[in-house]
Amino acid sequence: MKKIKLYDLFNIYNTLMDLSEKTSPLKVSYWITKNIILLKNDYLMYITKRNEIWSQLLYVNDDGSITTQDKNGNYKYNCPESNKEEFISRMNELNNFEVEIEVFLLNMDELIKSNPAYEIEAKHIIGLSESGFIVFD
Repeated sequence: MKKIKLYDLFNIYNTLMDLSEKTSPLKVSYWITKNIILLKNDYLMYITKRNEIWSQLLYVNDDGSITTQDKNGNYKYNCPESNKEEFISRMNELNNFEVEIEVFLLNMDELIKSNPAYEIEAKHIIGLSESGFIVFD
């Protein structure tokens, strides 16, 4: 079992979903699928709780979005000043909440040996190895 913050779990789940859209060797496809299944309930709980916070503390603008783009191209949540402190506090609490998960590991060195032509983006390797989902010999 491994402890992980919900926001990190959210990012890992999305990375695994990105990888699931790519044709992969059977071992990698199994690893992706197994981890998606292991993370799904906590991921859905995170989305549900996040959406509750958003619906309670943010407002929807004229185009139906909860964010607004400023003149520099940065997006900001539509949060009334009176809700900002509570919004930040509740999102920080949710994002930093730790859950225990089972992790199904993939050894990258074994994968490279078995399939040297397999392509995976470095950002995916970095994110998954930092989270302990990928190991190296």
